[in-house]
Amino acid sequence: MERAYVRPISHGGEEFCLLSKQLSRTIDQYIQYKNKKQDKQKRKEYVAKYRILAKGGDFSEGGFHSRFF
Repeated sequence: MERAYVRPISHGGEEFCLLSKQLSRTIDQYIQYKNKKQDKQKRKEYVAKYRILAKGGDFSEGGFHSRFF
């Protein structure tokens, strides 16, 4: 992966960053990668939470006790 440097350009008192197509595509891929990782983590937490409920344990964080299911 090539290194990319984003240089802020002053324009009318505001700063704009010019991104090349390659760099913006790389950033999009990185954001998608991060979102996928977060989704996997959430899925793991969800599965672990309901696995505890299925075993009859108390999962107080959600405010539910297994007896309600």
